[in-house]
Amino acid sequence: PTVCFNGACAMMMSRSACPQVLFSEGLSMMMAKSVLSFCQRASWCASYCVASGPALAAPANPEHERMLSRFESLEGTRQERVADLDEVLASGRLPLKIVAMVEDPEACAAEARKELAKDLVHIIAAEMHVEFLNPAVNKGRSLARLCSEVVRVPLDEVVAYGDNHNDIEMLCLVGDGVAMANAKDAVKSVANRVCQWDNDEEGVAKDLAELLDAGVFSLHAMV
Repeated sequence: PTVCFNGACAMMMSRSACPQVLFSEGLSMMMAKSVLSFCQRASWCASYCVASGPALAAPANPEHERMLSRFESLEGTRQERVADLDEVLASGRLPLKIVAMVEDPEACAAEARKELAKDLVHIIAAEMHVEFLNPAVNKGRSLARLCSEVVRVPLDEVVAYGDNHNDIEMLCLVGDGVAMANAKDAVKSVANRVCQWDNDEEGVAKDLAELLDAGVFSLHAMV
């Protein structure tokens, strides 16, 4: 079981079968329409994230295509180009989240928060993009639901790792919330501890190996 799309859904992943959606809570028609309209006014390239199949994007110019290609390199996946995201929305296919590729995520997220009410959409600044989610959605809430309804593991027995703003709620909920060495200061400030390694050093794997060696948990307890 995996929490995906910043908590907008949880899936059962398998190497031999297609992912199965366990639960989801994406953007409503009104939320998505407001976000797409804002991105158009701001001249941002938007990506329309769905549970099945690749994300959809409608780059309007070479600069949009450049930023989208850079984002695809970061994510390691190719997005499907479409003519118009408004048409996708009008068809009734609602997104789990919408992502906008921008040059300065922190500044652009602040700009978006001035235009879009916080009870309309949850806005997160990420590596090279801004994410727009249902305001009820975050990784922590979905992890709590996954632990309660699917894997039946108490949250105080869970270890979680994070490095960015979208991990804060999750780290605050679990028994051992770990900030990576390269995490933002805001993440480190809420974590139970800071990992001695960063993402590029395979920090999660190394830290879990140390916990296993110390007998904190056993392999049969891992999900």
